[in-house]
Amino acid sequence: MKTLRLTIITTLLLLLSTQLIFAQSKADSSAKIFHFKRYALQFSVTDFLKFAGYEGSALSLKYHFNDRSALRIGISTEFGNSTNDLKNKDSQDSLASTTHRDNDSYRFTINIPYLYYVHPQKSIKLYLGFGPSFSYEYAYSESRQLSLSSSYNTQKSTRYVYGILALSGVEWFFHSNMSLSLQYGLRLSYFDKHQTTNKKYLNQSETRSEKITADYSGWMLSPKTIYLGLSLYL
Repeated sequence: MKTLRLTIITTLLLLLSTQLIFAQSKADSSAKIFHFKRYALQFSVTDFLKFAGYEGSALSLKYHFNDRSALRIGISTEFGNSTNDLKNKDSQDSLASTTHRDNDSYRFTINIPYLYYVHPQKSIKLYLGFGPSFSYEYAYSESRQLSLSSSYNTQKSTRYVYGILALSGVEWFFHSNMSLSLQYGLRLSYFDKHQTTNKKYLNQSETRSEKITADYSGWMLSPKTIYLGLSLYL
């Protein structure tokens, strides 16, 4: 009697385990395998849901070679221009106390990090990145003293910056074509050919001038802020 009872219990346990294994394998086979789409436009979410480029202010585009490997290209451009007049209130001669200043600046940056996704099939996808960065900066300013014997100074600065990016982040898909991500990284930069030229004209009717040129170079390690990003896959 005990042998029969043990046989029935064993048989029921085997049937139950078989059903559980079959149900699990069926669920696994019916689960869809995730694949990244080829292209994605990426934006960073800034103050009060304002959007800007993720890796570059002008354009941030990601291209997937496969589910584990991708290349991101970020391009940034910045322009600046300002004009102002400064007056010395202590002087009775308004012409002698007025200084006119013009400032122009331009910056171009391109970042090309390679991204590697550690577990692309997980719901929260961890990725690591590494790649080059390059920037060109130009600034020009002119300060003119308005008086009977007017003089003015000019300053021009150019700089080339070569860098290496290292980053890590996580990405979560809340839609088949849209995802949110958090990213943090570091940038190691080398400043080369930083040239500043100053010219000072004591009198416009004279050809005399003073010119000072200086070259700078050096290294800088700077952390990148934590980005909250939105990706649109095409």
